[in-house]
This record gives sequence, structure tokens and C-alpha cells, in this order.
Amino acid sequence: MPDSKKIKQLVEMWRHLLFVAYRTGIIEKIDRFGLTFIQRNVIIYVARHKRIGMSELGRILTLKGPALTRITDVLEKKKLLKRIKVPGDRRGYSLTVTDSCRKILNKLDTLPVSVAEKLIKGFTKEELDRHMKSANIMKSKLTELLQHM
Repeated sequence: MPDSKKIKQLVEMWRHLLFVAYRTGIIEKIDRFGLTFIQRNVIIYVARHKRIGMSELGRILTLKGPALTRITDVLEKKKLLKRIKVPGDRRGYSLTVTDSCRKILNKLDTLPVSVAEKLIKGFTKEELDRHMKSANIMKSKLTELLQHM
């Protein structure tokens, strides 16, 4: 287990990275489309899966039913998501993105991707692989932790 000094340094590094991301407009760019950060994440995951059930999406994003329903209601009113009835399940729906949502996603993703490309430009393949492995471990552990809270 890493010592508490290293953990504090890591937390400070995350704070700094998030602050810089926000200050430079990576996160603010989402606001131009009238989306919150979580709404952006919802449409990204739905788009990646082409069609996804509400319960699976909630599990992926660690969102409870009522919160996810409110978010998807808003996105449906904005004509970014479409609910599709699941045959044989009177209460079940899956979600898919609309064409107008795809257009927004293309614009949303260009800035973070271009910034990330610049950040990793000097990385060797091994450094990038180590970073991705660490990030995936942290994502997995955070998801596990949040499921038990």
C-alpha cells in the first residue's frame, strides 16, 4: 500500500489536472450545447453501445434508477436520446442516440481528443501502455468502491 504522502501527492495532481481542464475550456465546451458533465457521459456511453438498457447504463455510470431516469428524461426532451420499448418487458426500455446527438458528439469530442494527443505526444508506447493500465485499474477500483457506498 502506498504511503499517505504519495496518496496526497496523487490527489493534488488530480486536482490540478481537473482545474486546468476546466480553466482551459475542455469542460466548459460542454456548456455550449446545454449539457451537464453527466449528461455528456450518458450520451457518450449510449452512442458507444448503439443501444443500451437503462439498468446496464446505470451500472456502468454508477447511477441509481431515479437519477438516471431524470437525466434520460432531460436528454429525450432535448431530442438527443430516444427510448425504445423492450419487447416482452412492459417496463423495460433501451436507449439510443438520435442523429442530432451524433452531430453534437462529433463536435464535443474534438477538443479533448486533440488536447490528449498533445499531452501524450512525447510518450513512448511503453509509457502510454503503463498509463492506460494504471488508469484502467483506478477506474475499476473506483467503480467497485462506488457500488459499495
